Amino acid sequence: MSIENFKDSDSYLFAIYNMIKKHGIKSEIEKEEFLKEQNHWLRERNFFCKLTELENISSLSEQCLIQKNIGRIDYLQNNYFNFERLEKHIINPFLYQNNKKIIDVGGCFCSENSIKILNNKMYIFQTCDQMIENPISLNIISKKINMIDAEYDLDIDQDNIADINVKFTAIGKNAWKISLYYDDENSIININTKHAYTTDSNLEMYEGDCGDFDG
Repeated sequence: MSIENFKDSDSYLFAIYNMIKKHGIKSEIEKEEFLKEQNHWLRERNFFCKLTELENISSLSEQCLIQKNIGRIDYLQNNYFNFERLEKHIINPFLYQNNKKIIDVGGCFCSENSIKILNNKMYIFQTCDQMIENPISLNIISKKINMIDAEYDLDIDQDNIADINVKFTAIGKNAWKISLYYDDENSIININTKHAYTTDSNLEMYEGDCGDFDG
């Protein structure tokens, strides 16, 4: 990132901020928290860098503001559009409970799964049965990183031809929506696309009440 003055750094930060508001947050709960956090950060930045008026910024204040803005840009990109996290962390289904993320372990029908991407393979774990030792393993034959999403082409039948496309779209802080695209219904894989997914770790687990269901 080549930024030489405060105006450029502020414009870059504003662009990232607007992109997150428009594309990077789908939860109203998280959006409200993000706006509060950003306003708090701006007040702290201005106080720390002794910014009193934008029209008359000292050289010391400008360097301080540039460094603060670059740090904030890095933080926002790493937490909202960091697609490297997809290949370094378990990707778990989650829901919001009391305004915080809770891992959804699948409820009664085992319809939610965890995902791990490692060494050109995508592993799908049956979350509610905790079958970590026997995941489904699929070969990744290509991937594409876009501005707000990452796409993986998977080979299901070992012929080195893409059978299914899995897209992870950023929808919040370390949060993703998964979309599946396939030509053959036999290529369907067991990922619940109605759920949101997160690369956050050390979250609490949620287990729904199944009532009389014991299957």
